[in-house]
Amino acid sequence: MRLRFWDGQKKIPILALAVLGVLNGQEPGTANSATTVTNESVQPADISGSVSSMRDGKPLSRASVALKPEDSGLRAYSDTTDTQGRFLFPGVAPGRYSIEVARDGYLNATAGWYGDYRFPPIFTVHKGRDISGLVFQLYPWGVMSGRIAFNDAEAAVGAEVTLFRDTWWRGRHVYAIAGRTTTDDRGEYRMHGLEPGSYVLSAAWKKPVLVKGAKEEPRRDAQGRPLPDEDYAVTFYPDARRLVEAVPIQLGYGENATGVDIFLTTAQTVRIGGRVRSGLSGVAVTNPSLTLRRTGADNTAAIAVPANIETDKNGEFHISGVVPGSYYLIAEDSEDGKRLLARRLITVGEDPIANIDMLVVPAQKWFGRVSDLEDPSARLDKLRVELDPRDETAQPVEAQVREDGEFSLDFMPEAVYDVYVKGLGDGTYVKSVTAAGTDLLQSGVSAPPGAAPAPMQIVLSRQGAEAIGAVMNADRTVAPGVNVDLIPDPPAGRYQDYQESYSDEYGNFHLTGIAPGRYLLLAWAGEPPCDIYDPERLDDCRAFAASVTLSGAANTPVSLLLAAPPSQ
Repeated sequence: MRLRFWDGQKKIPILALAVLGVLNGQEPGTANSATTVTNESVQPADISGSVSSMRDGKPLSRASVALKPEDSGLRAYSDTTDTQGRFLFPGVAPGRYSIEVARDGYLNATAGWYGDYRFPPIFTVHKGRDISGLVFQLYPWGVMSGRIAFNDAEAAVGAEVTLFRDTWWRGRHVYAIAGRTTTDDRGEYRMHGLEPGSYVLSAAWKKPVLVKGAKEEPRRDAQGRPLPDEDYAVTFYPDARRLVEAVPIQLGYGENATGVDIFLTTAQTVRIGGRVRSGLSGVAVTNPSLTLRRTGADNTAAIAVPANIETDKNGEFHISGVVPGSYYLIAEDSEDGKRLLARRLITVGEDPIANIDMLVVPAQKWFGRVSDLEDPSARLDKLRVELDPRDETAQPVEAQVREDGEFSLDFMPEAVYDVYVKGLGDGTYVKSVTAAGTDLLQSGVSAPPGAAPAPMQIVLSRQGAEAIGAVMNADRTVAPGVNVDLIPDPPAGRYQDYQESYSDEYGNFHLTGIAPGRYLLLAWAGEPPCDIYDPERLDDCRAFAASVTLSGAANTPVSLLLAAPPSQ
């Protein structure tokens, strides 16, 4: 996309002026003020509109509509659409609000339309200024169904079917659970409420346990000699044993993907075993929580797989039915109110693995300090520091910063975290994150078990860059209420620099607190035209984005063209 400069002199069409007058009633750049209903001088306003189907435009009754306050001191409202799809919120106090619409058979919506203009996700209600004629058009949800069977075509009754959304978040590949169910007596499954996107489907079947604690006899040949273990392996659509070999399933709006079948086959499996010990007391843990997670293509923990796990009174564990591959074995326990955790990367081949020693340890403390480069005496107690793990074996953790800038965070040894600071004021960004003189902002922070790591030093700067401009439709009319994304270019090691916002009632956007550097600016409505968090597909975004280099000084306003929606 060509970079176009915004001269501030473009005329807003008459329809847009009418919309902006209803929505705002004030000049651009003036502050919005929220007034509560307890003030007798308040002149409330009515908000009304309708809900319809994007599929055929017909009104939708029984849709739930919620008006949510964005300012403190305001109440929430709810209504249900009538047979004509209409809703009404009478007597709404002035202030900032958002609207969410939900209805069976359709995806939730938070953005509507006012005439030909997209209504902002967060908008201002002014004294005595009614807002009428809002239209919310809902996209139908997707459905996936199929059959799980054994290799002899007999139905796999009670098989566990899991659907994963294959996506990216903060630069890492994520398989988020989008649905989970079990097959019926015909081996069939059905999952609904699905958003458009890429999915991975898996199926697993476990033998029913008739007698608790019964030991399964090993397989033997006709002469009584032991045979290798066999079991029905976790299978990814269509017939893959490994996650990285699964074929993604693309689902569009309202698409009914039928016949997504998986046939389960037996595979040679092995047994692994060992012991879990407490890092606090040193004694064996008799009933640990054990999870086996397959690794993804980048060798990080991806998804948990069903496994036959047994533990005994001596603290030993036995896991059977494990297909060869790479896994993370995760053990958890608690002692004296403390959560204990251990993880170990295991490569499973054709031979059993025994004597795995898992030492569960409590989270360690990482102490640190936040400082303001331009104002060393600034109070910093409104900030929170977050450690976001780069894989699924650890949980995100947060800590409140004290007035003097000091903080302490619990972290799991050997996990790699990205550092984020929440609550930054306008114009402020994280300039550096160091420990023992090493810059960790891009590489992430990590420390081995044992001795406490060197204190973390986080330096903030108030000299952040800003990105300002306006979003235009193809016909050069303004585009209010659309998403505006700031994407670092290149994104590797700069995931803290992503920003998301939306254009205001005038189509303008204003992003602040940006680390100086090169970026892509992308404007879109509905569904993004590319996966903004996938570093390997950045060129897909370039086709729709403006490339900008931002510094601490004032930057030239940018005019963005609204990206065309992806084909549906």
